[in-house]
Amino acid sequence: MKEIDVRDAILRLELKPNTKLTLIGVLRLVDWKTWSGPCSAAQLSERLNINERSVKRALKELVELELIQRSAQRRGGLQHHRAFTTLNIELILKGDSEVTHSHSDTMSPLEKPETSEVTHN
Repeated sequence: MKEIDVRDAILRLELKPNTKLTLIGVLRLVDWKTWSGPCSAAQLSERLNINERSVKRALKELVELELIQRSAQRRGGLQHHRAFTTLNIELILKGDSEVTHSHSDTMSPLEKPETSEVTHN
């Protein structure tokens, strides 16, 4: 399997745009033989040119959807080493039918506004 196959599978997933972009960013940082490696939100934010807080939310969602696994070690205080991240290649390749969304990305349909007949005198 090639990196391009995984990238195409990611593009077909129904994810929020920042979440999808973050997953592609993770793919670019990990070792393609093991599909894992060190990766930080700050590093992804810089490479993808999106807000670090948005990247952290996207990473959290990807973990909740089980598309990635992450583990980090504290360096002291609030500092962490880059989290060791592993892609769940099997789930990514299975596609949307297997991915359980933790929330709805769709908007509820707009209700048709009430109308009243207007009469002209």
